Amino acid sequence: DDLPAFKNAVPSIVLQAGIGIIKGTELKVRWMPEINRDDFSTKYFGVGVMHSISQWLPVFKDLPFDISAFVGYTNIDARYRIPESEFAGTNQIADFKINTFSYQALASVKVSVLTAYIGVGMDSYTTKINLRGSYTYNYPLIGDITFDDPVSLEESGNNGFRGTIGARLKLAIITFHADYTFREYNTLTMGVGFSFR
Repeated sequence: DDLPAFKNAVPSIVLQAGIGIIKGTELKVRWMPEINRDDFSTKYFGVGVMHSISQWLPVFKDLPFDISAFVGYTNIDARYRIPESEFAGTNQIADFKINTFSYQALASVKVSVLTAYIGVGMDSYTTKINLRGSYTYNYPLIGDITFDDPVSLEESGNNGFRGTIGARLKLAIITFHADYTFREYNTLTMGVGFSFR
């Protein structure tokens, strides 16, 4: 309890690219370089499409803000090698696979070089957890019993509400952005990018 509030934070570098297609539609891709260590590995990939719906609504067409719809998909794979001292056995590995679909409505307003935005939506997910390897337990009066690949779980559902608030600053071709997403696991995103039109 005496540790700072950010004790559960996990910083990571994510590369993002966006390209305009047609009629206020933008394709976005997010990718995190794969991390490989002796006891841990992870990779991240996401893709999404955002479309401006204000252009189709005469009431909003001439207002100084834009309303957009966003649909995105994210895949996270992680593998953790369990230390030999934790459990008796061999080749013990924990595998995690998470697939998430996000649906969001976004409203943004632009003032000179600054764009502020808010969004509301929901997430749906599929999570798979597998414990691989052999695990040996000693039971009183029975002795050692070994289990191979003892756990394989899959869960699907809705995480419920997600909300986002953020801002983007554009200076010539350079952009700076920051946003905070409220959901089961809150996320702070900050970045710098380049915009060509």
